[in-house]
Amino acid sequence: MQNGGKTAKIIRIIVLTVLIIAAAACTGVTLAYLTDSDEAKNPFTVGETEIEIRETFSPDGDVPEPGGSVPKVVRVVNTGNLTCLIRVRLLFEDDTLEKVVEPFVTGQGWDQFPDGFYYYVYPVKPGGSTIPLIEEVKLRIEHEDGTDVGADELEKISSGIIVYSEAIGYRGDPALPCTAAELAALWGEF
Repeated sequence: MQNGGKTAKIIRIIVLTVLIIAAAACTGVTLAYLTDSDEAKNPFTVGETEIEIRETFSPDGDVPEPGGSVPKVVRVVNTGNLTCLIRVRLLFEDDTLEKVVEPFVTGQGWDQFPDGFYYYVYPVKPGGSTIPLIEEVKLRIEHEDGTDVGADELEKISSGIIVYSEAIGYRGDPALPCTAAELAALWGEF
């Protein structure tokens, strides 16, 4: 019986060892399942929508005459790395100046909407430019009430028109102009 006791003891040790190994294996598998991780690297480049206003303003130094015009060429250049859509707003420094300037005559491809912005309907590729929004500022001879425009009202023409522009990235076909509906969807309602 003494051998039987040793054999039972050995069997218990073997069984206990197998149970410990099985428990350790189950714990390892469970931990591996719950804590497994993996890593994937996906490099990407962020696009930039950047624009620059290019404005040529060349008054002759004298105060312009009523009914005359002052050369002022306004265009926008895409200096970013994405094709973009561009809109521009022309603002007056004060109400007096707005009253002596005729409505702006815009270049082809520019449409003014009720929000006051002029929208360039063609997408502009990186490094590209809009055609000029305006090429001159025409001055009124008289106010809407029939009174003459005075020279003192025209003195601010050189610095009184502010050009403000915005751009958004565009992923459509850069060769096709955008419709008013497309512009409204991309920029938000006018």
